Amino acid sequence: MKLWVLLTFLCLPIYLEAQQSLAPQASSANDWTFTLSPTLGIPAFSGDTQYGSLESLDVDVGLGDTLGNIRFWLDFAAEAFHRPSRFGVAARYSYLSLENSVNSPSRFFSFDADFERAQVELVALYRVFDGASTADLYGGIRNTNISINSTGQDPAGFFVYDTNYDVLDPIIGLRIIPRIAETWSLLLQSDVGLGGDSDTNVSATVGALWQVEKSVALSFLYTANWFDYRDDSDGFLLDAVTHGPMFGFRFTF
Repeated sequence: MKLWVLLTFLCLPIYLEAQQSLAPQASSANDWTFTLSPTLGIPAFSGDTQYGSLESLDVDVGLGDTLGNIRFWLDFAAEAFHRPSRFGVAARYSYLSLENSVNSPSRFFSFDADFERAQVELVALYRVFDGASTADLYGGIRNTNISINSTGQDPAGFFVYDTNYDVLDPIIGLRIIPRIAETWSLLLQSDVGLGGDSDTNVSATVGALWQVEKSVALSFLYTANWFDYRDDSDGFLLDAVTHGPMFGFRFTF
C-alpha cells in the first residue's frame, strides 16, 4: 500500500505537466485565495481490533449498517493559498461515529461497541503546477483521536471497556486537480504517515468537482483511510480501513 502511494506521488505529476503547457496561467487581482470545503459521507469500517487480554476480533460495519444507524462521516477543510509565492496552509477536521455488535470467532463472548474517530490535520502546501489544472505537495501533522466504549460478556462475566487514544503522525502528500472539461475537474489526493505513533496511516481520495458557479463547486468523492495502531501498555490494537462516498461543496473566494 505504501509503495502504491509513493508511486502515485511520482507518476501523477506527469499528466499535470502536459496539461500545464495547454492551459493559460490563472490570474487574480487578489494575492490570496481561500477555500472552504464541507462534506458529508457514509462510512464503512472493516478490520481487526483487540482489547486487553481479549482475542483479536473482526469488525465489519457496511454502508447499509451505517445508514440504518443514521451514522455519517463529517469533514470540513479550510485552505489559504498565496499565489505569488505558491505557498499555502490548510486545516481539516474529520469526525465519524459507528456502532457494531461483534461475536468472537470462538463464540465464548460478545460485546456491543461504540467507536468514534476524530482527526485534525494542519499542513503547509506548495503549488507545483498552477493553472487550469493544479498540483500541490503538502506536509504537516495529523492527530487521530480514537474513543471506544464497549460492554459485553466473556466466560468470567460482564465487562466494560471505555478508553480513548491520541495518535500523532507527521504526513506528506500530493493533491492533483486536473481540469477535464469547462466545468468539470478530477480530484486525486493521497498522503502517508511517516514515523509517527501509528504503524500505518495512509489516506487516499478520488472523485470529481463540478463547477456550478465561479466560486462554488460540488464535490463527489470516494475516500479511504488505512489506520494501524497498537498500544503495548494495555494490549489495544486497531488495524482497519475506513472508506466511503462523500458529497459536499467547495467554496472559493
